[in-house]
Amino acid sequence: MKNERPLHAGSHANNGNNGVAVATLDLSALSDLVVAKLIAAGFVQRRTPERAVLTRAELADALGCSVSKVAGLIREGCPCVRLGSDAPRFELAEVLTWLRTREVAQ
Repeated sequence: MKNERPLHAGSHANNGNNGVAVATLDLSALSDLVVAKLIAAGFVQRRTPERAVLTRAELADALGCSVSKVAGLIREGCPCVRLGSDAPRFELAEVLTWLRTREVAQ
C-alpha cells in the first residue's frame, strides 16, 4: 500500500496536485469503493446470500457505531425484519439506503 496515492474528491483540473489523480465520486460510488477495498484487504468478509441479514451487533460493526445506536435507529424506523419473536435482523443495503434518504431529508 505504500506506493498508492491518496484519492481526492474535487475537480478534474490539475491545480498543483503534483500528478495526483483527482476523481469526483458520489456517496454510493465511494461506499462501494471502500467496501471493495476492505474486502480485498481481508478486513471484511463478503457475505453469502445465507448471511445477507445482520444481527444488531453485526450492523453496529458494519456501520462503525454502538449497539445502543442501532437500538436508537430501530426506534427511529430503521428497516428490519423480525422472524417470530426473535431479535431484529437487518439487510445492510436497505439500512444504508434508509440512512441516505434521512441524510438528504435533513
